[in-house]
Amino acid sequence: AALRALGVTSFCAGVGAARALDYAVVDMAFVTLMSYASNAAMLEREGVDASVAVAAISHRLAAAPAALEAAAARMADRSDGAYESNPTATLATWRNFFDSRRPYLDKIGASRVLPDFCIDVLDRA
Repeated sequence: AALRALGVTSFCAGVGAARALDYAVVDMAFVTLMSYASNAAMLEREGVDASVAVAAISHRLAAAPAALEAAAARMADRSDGAYESNPTATLATWRNFFDSRRPYLDKIGASRVLPDFCIDVLDRA
């Protein structure tokens, strides 16, 4: 009954596989929630109603499964050559995306935890 209350039940071969799947699914939900929480002050300051933000987020996230499938296919070959031959976006591009918002966030006194975290991950890659 408890599993049915969570929605879809997926069965994996082995405890390790089930744990990995659970971590991946919960992490995705948690990161989405933390991203929204991190950006809430900015949205409020700029007068973006929560319902407008949620509608826009819902529209974008509807494409997430297809984007994840495409990413999984691209990640099948993790060699440097495969990445360099056709990156969706380079690490530098992603880094610049997050770094470019730091001055704005500083100006409005909003949290930089999310972009700082993403930049740290990108710098380590």
